[in-house]
This record gives sequence, C-alpha cells and structure tokens, in this order.
Amino acid sequence: MKKRQNFIVPCGALFCCLLWGLAFPLTGWMYEGFCPGGTTVGDLLLMAGVRFGGAGLILLLLTPLCRGRPFQRISCGSCLAKAAALGLLETGVQYSMFYLAMQTLPGGRASLINTTNAFFSVLLAHFFCREDRLNAKKIAGCVSGFAGILLLMGGSGRAGVQIGDVLMLLSALSFSAGNVACQRLSHDLEPVALAAWQMLFGGAALLLIGLLAGGNLCGGTAAAWLLMAFFVFQSAAAFSIWSWLLSKNDVSQIGIYTCLIPVIGVFCTALLSGTEVSGKTLVSLLLVAGGVLIINYAPNKRENVKGEIPP
Repeated sequence: MKKRQNFIVPCGALFCCLLWGLAFPLTGWMYEGFCPGGTTVGDLLLMAGVRFGGAGLILLLLTPLCRGRPFQRISCGSCLAKAAALGLLETGVQYSMFYLAMQTLPGGRASLINTTNAFFSVLLAHFFCREDRLNAKKIAGCVSGFAGILLLMGGSGRAGVQIGDVLMLLSALSFSAGNVACQRLSHDLEPVALAAWQMLFGGAALLLIGLLAGGNLCGGTAAAWLLMAFFVFQSAAAFSIWSWLLSKNDVSQIGIYTCLIPVIGVFCTALLSGTEVSGKTLVSLLLVAGGVLIINYAPNKRENVKGEIPP
C-alpha cells in the first residue's frame, strides 16, 4: 500500500504541474479571444472570477456524488469562514496579481518567475509548520532555484525588473502562503471540499471586482469560451488534487514540485508560438531543476509520525 501511495503522490503533483504549465501559453490566446482590442483590468479579473467560480461550483456539485473523507461537506460557519479567508488569499489575491502580470510578461518568463512560490513555500513552512523545518539541503535547493530565476530576470532583453515581474512574485508569495494555510486547515477540513469553497469564495470576489471595474466578456469568441471551459475544469482538477496532497504531506515536500511548471511553461510556449528557447533559459531551467532535486531527495530527520507520504 505504501509503495502505491509513493507512486500516487508524485504522479498527482506532476499532473497538477502539467495543467498549470499549460496555462501560460493558453492564457494569452484566451485574452485575444475575449478582448481582441486589448484587455482591461476589469476584463482580466472577470475572466479569473468565471474560471475559479466555475471550478468551485463544479466541485461542490460533485461532492455529494462522491464518497470518502476528502469529499465530505463543510457545514459549520467557522469552517466556511476559514475557507473564505483562504479563497481570498490563494485565489483572490494570487490570481489578481497573476492575470495582471500576464498582460506584460511572455509565457516562459512568467512561468519561471512564478516558480519562486516553491521556495517561498519552503521558507514559510519553516516558520509556520512546526514539523517542516529548514535544513542544509533545503537551503541549498533554494539557493540553486533562486539563482536560476535571477539569471533569467537579469537577461531577458529588457532592462531591470519590470512591473510584471513584481506582480508575478506577489502572486507566487500568495500561493505559497495559501499552501501553508491549506495544509494547516486540512487537519480540520476535508481537502476537496476546502478547495471547492476556497475557489467559490475567491472566484466570487474576483467576479464582483471585475464587474465593478467595467469588465465585459460578452464579445468572446467560441474558441475563447472553449479555453475558458478548459481552465474551469483544469482548476477544479488541479486544486482539488493539490489540496489533497498538502493534507497528506509537508508543504516543502509538495510545494517544491511547482518548480517543474516552468519546464512545461517554457517549452509549451516555444512549441505553440514557434519561438526559440535560449541557452540562458536552459541554464536557468537546469538551476531550478537542481533545486527541485536537492530538496526533494533530502533525507528526513524524523519518521513520518502522522502518516505523511514522502514524494
């Protein structure tokens, strides 16, 4: 049984990273389909609201049809309040920053900067998760990963750090804080139901702000709505699996898998847009991948006393 679990965890994490990596090249196409003349802040937030509100609604509809602990409902008021707070942080704040950053950043660059969430997760877990402390190998992995990010940001053909870079870093930090909160809340709340309510509350906030900011998706093409449908199901699948993984493992063990997202994002962007992958980008990817390997294969200093599944 344990061998089966050891196989399921990396497969689940890799599947989530594949879905998220595909978002980088496809998001720009969705923008063009809904707003060919250019997107406004309201349009972007409205798109994010439809995506996550729809994903949360799908999971809530599926919850009564599924049996087992991960799918049990959340009914108490205090639990819903915690899920709402998590939704505002990990869905509302994170994706507000993400969608705004994607207006100005190429897909590959955005995906690599977004990878800092893995290292933020390791650092935040040290301070907020008592049994997930930093060690020498985790620090070495963070140094390697950040070196890759800094190499990319210092040589992208544009001078210095851009506003899109800062927004994407804030998005990554919000996701990391959400990972820590999700792991802590999973002791009391069921992971799939938590993901559902989180996205529903966060999506509702994004929808409201987007509408107040003048967002309008009425002119979207059929292809744009198909992409939106993909993102709705992508979010429902990825965030429910991710929430379950965090409930069973340390944040650092799971969070570090997101370093694989830029590998998918860079090469999918290059494949779909016909652009070349530079040598500097490849070196950056190698450094980031080195951080993944260092942290992922660090020996545990303690036994799994609460049933965590090592990756």
